[in-house]
Amino acid sequence: MYLVRNGKKDGLFRYNRVTDEFYKEDLSQYGVHEMGYIGSIGEDKYDRLWIGHRNGLSVYDYTNNYFKYYMLENSFNIQLITIITHIFRTKKQDMVLGTHFTGFFVINELNSSIKFYNLTEFNNQTGGITSNGITIDNQKHLWAATNCMGISVLDKKRKNTQTNQPKNSGINNDILSLEYDKKGNIWAGSSSAGLYKIDKTYKINRYIHQNNDTTSLAGRSVHAIYAINQDSLMIATNKGLSIYHYSTNSFTNILTAKSPRLRFYQSVAL
Repeated sequence: MYLVRNGKKDGLFRYNRVTDEFYKEDLSQYGVHEMGYIGSIGEDKYDRLWIGHRNGLSVYDYTNNYFKYYMLENSFNIQLITIITHIFRTKKQDMVLGTHFTGFFVINELNSSIKFYNLTEFNNQTGGITSNGITIDNQKHLWAATNCMGISVLDKKRKNTQTNQPKNSGINNDILSLEYDKKGNIWAGSSSAGLYKIDKTYKINRYIHQNNDTTSLAGRSVHAIYAINQDSLMIATNKGLSIYHYSTNSFTNILTAKSPRLRFYQSVAL
């Protein structure tokens, strides 16, 4: 398992299941002596690690000792200096990259053309909105979490179908993470307003941290969500890790933070 710890500064860590310890990944043989400001990590169909950081994208084949750096360009061939905030692999094996203020990109192969999507006007030309989280439901609708527009939903042709903005849905405008669970629900984590569940009928339930309730969410800022199985969901917050139990509609906080340095942003199980 690879982990981005403390998001922006500490870099990339590898988790060893045998020793139950984290080790900082040594990339010096590739000329990389420090990789900070990592915004996201993901894995492609070739088992290569995609690492999004403040200067673009790096692809790391840890099995075959391969490491390469890529820059993103928009439709006008202008090089983009942007942090990749989220990396998502679709069932078609496309890699979807959410970025800071430049929409998101869909990449089939590293040597193929790149499709650019703008979350403000959907005109393939300009950005302006940060895409923090990405997921796809069973209707093949792509859900994109944004920093100021709530959640945008695109259909199979990648046309805008709806926007869950605060004024019309009750959802916070700054959404950090998304997950589609095994029951057909969309889960959305906000920057400061807790966790939302959107069911198949688009009914919304909100979960927040409550100081006097040990079965409530650990923190109010939700950085990552992972559907473990039919029974439970893992949520990484600014105050530690929570496990949501469907049967009791409650949380167990398995790791709480006594220091603001303990923040888990995104991990990839290998």
